[in-house]
Amino acid sequence: MISRSDRLVLRTMRPGEEEILAGTGFRSFRSGERELWLRNVYQDNPYLKPADTLVVTIGGKVAGHASGYRLRMSLAGVDVPVRGIAAVAVVPEFRRRGVADTLMRGLHAQMKRRGEALSMLYAFRMSFYRKFGYGVVEWADHVRVSPRRLPASPLRRNVRELLRPEDVPAIERLYERSRPLGTGAFVRQEAWWRIRVWARAMEGVVYVDPATKKPTGYALYDVPAEPAYPRQHLWVKELVALTPEAFRGLLGYFEALGDQYRMVELSLPPGEATGLLADYEYLGAPESLRLFQTVGVTGGGAMLRLVDIAQAFALHPSPARNEARGRVGLDLEDPVFPAHARGLDVSFGAKGARVLPGRAARDRIRMPVASLAQVYLGGASARVLLRQGLATGSARAAETLDRAFEGPKAFLGILNGF
Repeated sequence: MISRSDRLVLRTMRPGEEEILAGTGFRSFRSGERELWLRNVYQDNPYLKPADTLVVTIGGKVAGHASGYRLRMSLAGVDVPVRGIAAVAVVPEFRRRGVADTLMRGLHAQMKRRGEALSMLYAFRMSFYRKFGYGVVEWADHVRVSPRRLPASPLRRNVRELLRPEDVPAIERLYERSRPLGTGAFVRQEAWWRIRVWARAMEGVVYVDPATKKPTGYALYDVPAEPAYPRQHLWVKELVALTPEAFRGLLGYFEALGDQYRMVELSLPPGEATGLLADYEYLGAPESLRLFQTVGVTGGGAMLRLVDIAQAFALHPSPARNEARGRVGLDLEDPVFPAHARGLDVSFGAKGARVLPGRAARDRIRMPVASLAQVYLGGASARVLLRQGLATGSARAAETLDRAFEGPKAFLGILNGF
């Protein structure tokens, strides 16, 4: 029998607990400063209300807490709501007692009651969150090269220093114009720009179109204090280009810095970075992998959970846009919502996707709900999962799912991390 002093009690955050949770959050991670936890998470945060933070107590003491940010994300050019689970904190003396498990299940139950379809997070360990139905949907090409490995371009002459505060409104407008071109970029309120962008990317450059004299691209970057000159590193944290010329000009700018910087670090959506390089290189990696040369690594970022399958499918614009047609059965393995495992039938038509409970669809595919999340945002292919034995069932069903959700790969980037 569990004693009252050992019982886990789940509740929402109470008014006036900001100081306590900031302290336990800092103790749990030993990252940042307690004052930053207080200000950035619980006070100066327009994405979070007190009811969006759940707390677990044991014996009347705060054992852990987790928050669900109210975010809006571009999904193939359409803004959709998504919960960003963050600050999942368990204080050291209450580890391995089911606190995080209770928090995660509590947040999912809350989202289900509220009718929220999508949940996203960054994992400290992928396998921990996969057991709650999360799959990695963001993959990135990450390169670490000497600047001269990047493609040179005379268009670098159109690049100038980013001036603050004069250029800030133009940069924020460029970011907003770029969001519909992909999947993953969040709507940024003023606090996000101030706390998560301008405080973390101290320098930048702007590409100015020579014909219109207007900015059409920018790059934000940071130069760590160590290693010092002449072995400096430059870390590109965000690169936005509305035109091919802006992209080439910005890369040409970084290529021309080879006499100052030993290394440029850059992340781009999958398939968009490694092909740029003029020669094999990934600084800090083995020189070769037998027949293959190391030119970059694949980075895993955000994970996604489909909290409500029917609503999630209805939110996605790609099935209608891609003219997906047909009927597919989904037999899912869902560790959180058993109802999803009873069978779903998906009808793809001119208005998009419609999901109903049932097993009437002839072409069926079975997979973990975490894998379905990956297919949904392009982090995996249903046909590849079938070929690898990570899904079973109909090849036609897999092909229909891939066609329905074909579109821009999810890429949030560093400055959309939460």
